Formats: sequence, C-alpha cells, structure tokens
Amino acid sequence: MTELVPTPSTPELLAPYGELVLPVPNGEDFGSGDAELVLDGASPRFWSMAADHRAPTVPALARHLRCSQCLASADGRPWWIVLAPPQSKPTPPDPARIRLFRIEPGVILKLHVGTWHAGPYFPEARATFFLLELKDTNSRDFTEVALPEPLHFAFAPAA
Repeated sequence: MTELVPTPSTPELLAPYGELVLPVPNGEDFGSGDAELVLDGASPRFWSMAADHRAPTVPALARHLRCSQCLASADGRPWWIVLAPPQSKPTPPDPARIRLFRIEPGVILKLHVGTWHAGPYFPEARATFFLLELKDTNSRDFTEVALPEPLHFAFAPAA
C-alpha cells in the first residue's frame, strides 16, 4: 500500500499542477496573483457542487484537456486533493510525481489544463465547493486512468 504524505501548499510547490489564488484587497486590479484561465470551446460554468465524503483512497486520476478548472471550499473548511502534472500521453502519471495537497479555507485552487487530479477529499460527511470549468467539462472533456496501485492518505492537520 502506497501512503501519500501531504506536500505543503505553497505557490512554488503547486506550480507544476496549478496556481493558488489568494485573497486580495477589494478593488485591486488584475495582477500576477490572479488565475490565468483557459476556458475555450464552450461556455464557462460556475457552479456549487455538493459532494459526499469519500475514503482517502485514490484508485484513479482524471484530467481535462480543454480548460483550466478552479475549485474552492464554499464551507470555509480545509480540503485535500491529489495531483500529478499534465502530460501528453493518456497513461497513468509517474507515481513519483503524484502529490497530496491540503488546500486552506479562503483559497482557490486553479488547475493547469491537463493536470491529473483526484478529489476534493474532506473528512466531513458532506461538503460544498465552488467550481469554474466549461459547461461540458464532465461530459466531453474527461479522461480517467486507473493507477497501477491505489494510493492512500490521512486527513492531517495543518503543519
């Protein structure tokens, strides 16, 4: 059994996978701290997702090749996501490049186009998330690959 250990959620360590979008003061103009979005080929969809708890086991990863995707907790609680960098081939990513990140409340995670991901994960029975993607992301832009061996992790408190 492979156990994932959380990687600190810093902009530098998340850079191969996406961007952290941190709060900025009201009225601030677009800047380097804002997400660089790719929303081509269909209308954007901004929605609130009610998600049920899943065990912290990762049997597969998914990706979207037509858009970046943004996720944030609507409940103001931390959550976890498993990520692997984008790659051109539709085969499982190198297990050595798969990381677990804990995302803090008040922060948006923007995934790069093609980033492999599983989650969001959370310890509560149910959680709500805000998502920004394309309206057909889950029906026309969804590739999933099974991992050679499921990955496991624990919901760890912040370091």
